Amino acid sequence: MLLSLYGALWVALSAVITAQRPDPRVPDGDPCCTYPDTWHEVADGAWQTLTLASIDGLLFALGVAFAFYGRDGVAPRWRRLRWFPIGAVAVTAIFMALALAIA
Repeated sequence: MLLSLYGALWVALSAVITAQRPDPRVPDGDPCCTYPDTWHEVADGAWQTLTLASIDGLLFALGVAFAFYGRDGVAPRWRRLRWFPIGAVAVTAIFMALALAIA
């Protein structure tokens, strides 16, 4: 679970970097994080960020499942655990949409 909490920082960083309006006039001097030139590049970055959020939510759900199995000896149902990755993707998508709307 601690690994997924660390991963949440990377998801937040990725969301902040990719939630930018495209501007082809901005020079791309940074080899790490180029500025998006088109909405297609923004969509690609958003897809990658949401995929990272989903993987991070799955890691957290796996950690919760291991913790409950270690405590009770019974694995929790997937119907309850599925809300962790769904919630992670939803919160990230809302954050990115708000960041794009404000910028």
